[in-house]
Amino acid sequence: MPSGRIAKRVAPPKIKAFRDLYEKPIAILDVGCGNHSPSITRHWFPRAAYYGLDVTARNQDPADIAAMDAFFEIDLRQDDLWTMPDAWFDIIIMAHVIEHITNGETVIRALARKLKPGGRIYIECPSERSLALPSADGTLNFYDDPGHVRQYSLDELKRACEEAGLAVREAGIRRDKIWMAIGLLSLPQHLAALLRHGKLFGPALWDLLGFAHFVTAQKSVN
Repeated sequence: MPSGRIAKRVAPPKIKAFRDLYEKPIAILDVGCGNHSPSITRHWFPRAAYYGLDVTARNQDPADIAAMDAFFEIDLRQDDLWTMPDAWFDIIIMAHVIEHITNGETVIRALARKLKPGGRIYIECPSERSLALPSADGTLNFYDDPGHVRQYSLDELKRACEEAGLAVREAGIRRDKIWMAIGLLSLPQHLAALLRHGKLFGPALWDLLGFAHFVTAQKSVN
């Protein structure tokens, strides 16, 4: 994942998907809000109400906890979302979460109910390509992370969104040009680390090598 420092200068793809809403007073649900996601998201959406959802808040940085308007402690593997209001959120972000659960279709249906009419969801996870990529620190091959339990194909993600009543707006391999350039510029640094430690830093190569794919989908206004 991009460092917090860089991600406050260059929006990550999960944020950039909603760049038309940066200055809007919207409600955001961030599913799996680790890696300083609350602070990064708040930076790009200064007028938004930000709600985090994760299995626990114990590993959150104090600054990230302070950036949340509310936190939902929910285990998506076994809990439903009945404690959360329906038709409440303008944006739902679920980046690199669904691969940690086997019941992704059920979770997408539940999240769809939480979107306002016209609300949008962004889902990102490791692509089929990740199954054949080399191993690296920070994850480059799907199996680098022992918490990964299921690889969802792009067709599976699109079908799950459609079955949840959402219209797919965009889908494909994550290939953000700016993050690809950052990856290229950092290659000498990572090659030096490879020589010293025997492993590359995976996230710097995600966009270059097609590690992840994504879907954006929208709830009908009717």
